[in-house]
Amino acid sequence: MEVICFSEFIRKNKPRKNTGVFATLQHQALRDPLTGLYNRRFFLDTLDRELRRAVRKQSSVGVIMLDVDHFKQFNDSNGHVAGDALLRAVSAMLQSRVRGGDVLCRLGGDEFSILMPEANLEYTISRAEELRQALKGLNFDWRGQTLRAVTISSGAAAFPTHGTTAETLLHEADAGLYLAKSSGRDQVVTSIPSASPSAAD
Repeated sequence: MEVICFSEFIRKNKPRKNTGVFATLQHQALRDPLTGLYNRRFFLDTLDRELRRAVRKQSSVGVIMLDVDHFKQFNDSNGHVAGDALLRAVSAMLQSRVRGGDVLCRLGGDEFSILMPEANLEYTISRAEELRQALKGLNFDWRGQTLRAVTISSGAAAFPTHGTTAETLLHEADAGLYLAKSSGRDQVVTSIPSASPSAAD
């Protein structure tokens, strides 16, 4: 009887403990530890799933990739602690502005991505521009001193305009981001699919 009672105790209590540990590990696996946003892994998995859904529904999917202008220079001048604080401030601003169904992620460094279900290219570009304007009004204060006004560069792409795979969409959004940065920063740019090697595949 004692063995049975002890086994019953283990059976009832072990799952709760394991469930809590599993939930913690799952959260850590899918979230960026600095900002609390979803990470690259979650973004890629969700993008694949949304693309399959868009094919079934004959819908669209928008992708925005953006990063903070001159972040490396800011980080080098003010230190990593200030740089991390700036990334958290940008994350909070973006989080307050995205739609409820959108997925905001930190891909790494100062690069962020936004997945927008049922958003065509025109709408994706307009939302990227709204976010750019919103962040431009964010003056970053660090230890009582206003250090800089925040600007971002963004690249926008959409399914099916730029392609049908996650790899192609990310390539096109990244190409737009590169063009935005190389042609003056603080702007939203979308690449021309026909000019991209991946679009010809």
